Amino acid sequence: MNTSRIFLQRVAPNMAKVGKKAFSTECAPAQKLKAVFEEYRRQNFDDEIPSRFRKHMIKAIEEPDHQTFQVDNLNRILDNIGRKDAHLSNDELSALLREAGVPSHERSLSISKMMELM
Repeated sequence: MNTSRIFLQRVAPNMAKVGKKAFSTECAPAQKLKAVFEEYRRQNFDDEIPSRFRKHMIKAIEEPDHQTFQVDNLNRILDNIGRKDAHLSNDELSALLREAGVPSHERSLSISKMMELM
């Protein structure tokens, strides 16, 4: 099964449920991640359109049979793209979860919310 089809089956249906609210500009951790991911995209995926980059990133981070992403793995992703300097603290991760409307004890974001960070 190709990745576009998987994306449409797993992620696209949930994107409509989430609504149109993106992370606010006041959410510093979200803005920090967006900036890091955008810089990485420009350096490594410059020939690709932004949506293709997001699909590549989601494919690399998603867990089989899950439509959520553990926020505690964000620092691992930052390590993998060479940005240890951009690690998020526990307080920043909690702020990210609050902004997404997720109880902090769940520690996970939907794949569609992750896409908003990229």
